[in-house]
Amino acid sequence: MRPIPALLSLLAVTSIQTAARADAYSWGGSSGRFEVGVTLPGFNEGAGALGWEEAHARELARWAKRFNAVIPHGASVVMSQRPDEDGTTLTMRQPGRVEVVLMPDGPDFDEALPIVAAHFRARVPDSAAPAKLYTIQLFSSRSESSAHRFAAALDARGVTAAGSFFHEACLPCSVPEAHVLPRGEGGLSRVATGIFDRYSVAKRSLAKVRRDFGLEGFVRELSP
Repeated sequence: MRPIPALLSLLAVTSIQTAARADAYSWGGSSGRFEVGVTLPGFNEGAGALGWEEAHARELARWAKRFNAVIPHGASVVMSQRPDEDGTTLTMRQPGRVEVVLMPDGPDFDEALPIVAAHFRARVPDSAAPAKLYTIQLFSSRSESSAHRFAAALDARGVTAAGSFFHEACLPCSVPEAHVLPRGEGGLSRVATGIFDRYSVAKRSLAKVRRDFGLEGFVRELSP
């Protein structure tokens, strides 16, 4: 599966709502022993102008589960692509050994997973179940406009959630940290910040938000 076209096609729809222009699009994240970092040159259909997208984070989390299943403790794998590169670099580290594999195209999880499994002499795992994702909810209202005002106020204060496992942004852009989630039960608009694939990390981040900004909130699971 090649995630980049899927990400761009999804973001092409949401980007109609923004006039942002960018010289590059960056996305990636770190989950367990697996890390991805990609930066593509050009506007890329407005990708990243709204910050992280839940669907994109969920895709990375699902693949990270499969990669972590074959990467032993004490080892790590980094998949990266820079703006000046056409291909992808796959760096596999373990004590006393580093192997670098150059893949000719953009980041391709389907292609990379067998390479990583062979390197660590592991079997390619079956498809992973959807990963649980969490965020920090700081506000809710029946008024969508109130939710957007609260989110803007959080960004103006520089409120951030440390430890998010996934990021995406256009560069250089002013990318919002706070997100107004789609309306949920009760017709409420919820304001959240950060996205995590570990509940424990989200809890620590919430504690830091309380200490640093005096805000109250709670960790909520994002529904698939």
